[in-house]
Amino acid sequence: MRSSRSELVASLINDVAHLTKAYDHEEPMDNGKTHVSRHESLLKQLYTEVYESTPSSNADGSSKRSQAGSKTPINDEMMELLITADRLSVNLVMMSGGKLQTSIAENFYQLPSALLNATDELVDHVSGQVSYYRNQIELALNWKEKPRKISRACPLCSMSNAITVQMDHYGPTSAKCTKCHAEWDKTQLGLLAGSMKKHQE
Repeated sequence: MRSSRSELVASLINDVAHLTKAYDHEEPMDNGKTHVSRHESLLKQLYTEVYESTPSSNADGSSKRSQAGSKTPINDEMMELLITADRLSVNLVMMSGGKLQTSIAENFYQLPSALLNATDELVDHVSGQVSYYRNQIELALNWKEKPRKISRACPLCSMSNAITVQMDHYGPTSAKCTKCHAEWDKTQLGLLAGSMKKHQE
């Protein structure tokens, strides 16, 4: 089912916030509590990887690796993502009728307000572009792992190999059917597993 305009705007605001502002990251601990750590914006982390991280040697002579979500090799992918950020932010601002700013973060930050009078189709397009780009940065910085595909049929549309599960370092976080677009958040994954098992029987 297609997301409503209000859901798309809320998603865009959340994605823009992670791209442009410092945010809290929650990590489950063995004692059942949650450790909350503060991190720079995703664009700042990406910028640091490109311009402030330089390979050096460990005591054993091996090359050091920079850190974000976990250890990440410094490579051209980070630079390409930063270049993409610049181009994407400029294109989306112009498309949305906003005013170009001097920084990538400022261009992304103004998108939700620039889209107040935009068509639903444009809101859908911009939200999707920003969401995809945020996901690419989080994968590159190792905050996320690539989605895993489930071979069992979707309990709603019966299509096999259509459900993908989004992962982080602590396990599955959400699932989505690429055929019928049904979505399940972390609290619903157990229900999804049970439904798939019943559907297969």
